[in-house]
Amino acid sequence: MDIPKVTVGFVKGDSIWNVLRSNQDGLGYSETELDRNPQLFVYILWLNGIVNFRNIVPGNIMLPRRENLADVVITVNSDSTTYPPKFFEWVDMDRCAKIPGGA
Repeated sequence: MDIPKVTVGFVKGDSIWNVLRSNQDGLGYSETELDRNPQLFVYILWLNGIVNFRNIVPGNIMLPRRENLADVVITVNSDSTTYPPKFFEWVDMDRCAKIPGGA
């Protein structure tokens, strides 16, 4: 799976949701895809070693390309040890969290 590092948080009011919707670095997710696939956000938490989206600081994070969404969903759904239910709880609380900083 090709997972680029994407620069986030240098625009005031930036959020993971907005970055994923942007049409850069192979992202360009639709609102519907983001809304229906919490597995994507769980995978992002795990991939970047963060506890919740409030801990993301401006800089580079790894975000899977839109073309890999189905693989991400299958991966997360098939491994509840690596991606435990608590990750889904964190996503429910924070997935649209603003990234601190920005100009």
